[in-house]
Amino acid sequence: MVALHASGRILAFPCGIFGTGNQVHIRNSLMLSTSLAALLVAAAPLGALADPNYSSLPAVSGLNGKIAVFGGDVEDEGMGGVMGSVTAPIGERFGLQIDGMAGSADDSFFGVAGHLFWRDPAVGLVGLYGSYASWDYHSTSPAIVISNGVFDTTGAEVSRIGIEGQLYLDRFSLEGIAGIHSGDLEGSFGKATLAFYATDNLRFDVSVAGSDYGTISSAGVEWMPEAGSAISLFADGTFSSDDQRVFGGVKFYLSGEQKSLIRRHREDDPDNELPFDLFQIVGNEHCPAGTNFYPYDGCL
Repeated sequence: MVALHASGRILAFPCGIFGTGNQVHIRNSLMLSTSLAALLVAAAPLGALADPNYSSLPAVSGLNGKIAVFGGDVEDEGMGGVMGSVTAPIGERFGLQIDGMAGSADDSFFGVAGHLFWRDPAVGLVGLYGSYASWDYHSTSPAIVISNGVFDTTGAEVSRIGIEGQLYLDRFSLEGIAGIHSGDLEGSFGKATLAFYATDNLRFDVSVAGSDYGTISSAGVEWMPEAGSAISLFADGTFSSDDQRVFGGVKFYLSGEQKSLIRRHREDDPDNELPFDLFQIVGNEHCPAGTNFYPYDGCL
């Protein structure tokens, strides 16, 4: 089995992971997802100490959006694309966000997602999340026998549904998402992030993400060069036992009010998780259960 990462590079992983002897991976990932969800929901009331000045603000300050252009490169393997979000308030304490993404990593990819959430900018956010990501899935037949039992498939897709949460503690944010996925990947997934705003316009974060297919770590930064500007620069590096990859780009915030970066994150739109969803789906040379991928030889 093969995973597609930020650079567009195709990485090999053992297949048949749901078979006998691999149940521990499923249990560990499910425990991660359950623990993450419980932590965020149970800890949310503590965030009321974060900043009482936010307590009178609504979940979403008003209709707003963002567009990001991004690219990446790892060992001469490249990818690039665009993603965007539109967020709208639903009353005082609820919000709805729709995400989209499209681009190319050797072959074309796209994704759509939705967030329905409760938020208090003085406390945090709790909501539902659903997404669909596809990497050139419909361009060819999903399974072709090459020869001697060697298989090759082009494209992949995954659907995800789960819960997300954020807890605001002054200049720190605890963020997480956990749930289940289906499609070419089936099982559970989870991601936990610790973010720190060194200034109102400079954010650093570290994340750990796990699924039935392994664990990856990442670090990121987002910087708004001019206070109250509508433009920021961002970059993320992801690390696993198999590879290191980097992607970044420019983000344009669309709203009627000038705000600092920390206010945009806590008053307007949650993060667009579609790149995270995309990078974990299987890609070229997806192997049938019980086989492994070998470079130049395929699935044996």
